[in-house]
Amino acid sequence: PAGRLAASYLLSIFEGDRRRAARLILDSVNEGSDVRDLYLEVLLPAQREVGRMWMANEINVAEEHFASATSKMVMAQLLQRASVAPSNGKTILAAAVAGDQHDIALQTLADLFEMDGWRVIQLGANVPIADLVEAVTFFKADLVALSASQSVQLETVRDSIRAIRNHERVADCKILVGGPAFDATETLYRELEADGYSDKLPEALTLGRRLVGLPDSHGGGSD
Repeated sequence: PAGRLAASYLLSIFEGDRRRAARLILDSVNEGSDVRDLYLEVLLPAQREVGRMWMANEINVAEEHFASATSKMVMAQLLQRASVAPSNGKTILAAAVAGDQHDIALQTLADLFEMDGWRVIQLGANVPIADLVEAVTFFKADLVALSASQSVQLETVRDSIRAIRNHERVADCKILVGGPAFDATETLYRELEADGYSDKLPEALTLGRRLVGLPDSHGGGSD
């Protein structure tokens, strides 16, 4: 069912009907689907297919941008319908490093943390290092989530982490990394001086809680 819904959703997008695409997802919520499942089993797989199609030259940049913009619009509406756990008093700041224009998975991560009771500061794509550090400091983040899509951005990840570590006011905040750039090895995050890495969003949520000393849970419930 999730695959069929994702296919219908993509078809609506490529026919230029983003309202129908959104309605398909929101109707599924009205019929009892869990918001988190729709993020993880419908929207993200659909977006991965968009990426595959773009890499294979089956769609152009304009179509890829339209699909991404539509998914962000749908996510914004889904978040308003999600059950949200009580505040846990922690702040996460999420950003794609400078040079990285991809932030759909990052948006999903941010929304999952918000559903879990975190205050979320989502900066989105292509965040310059100086601005990143300023935001981490201003919002007093307990956890920073950095994403990178390509291996050429790993040096920027390292520089971003070091810039945060070198600022005395936020040197103790925890840093979680993820994204396709880290797919080569699960231990790469250690070389970049991050505190943790996950290639699965639900696991990233659990890891984030552990890094800041919160008990394991998901969406306000127990694992």
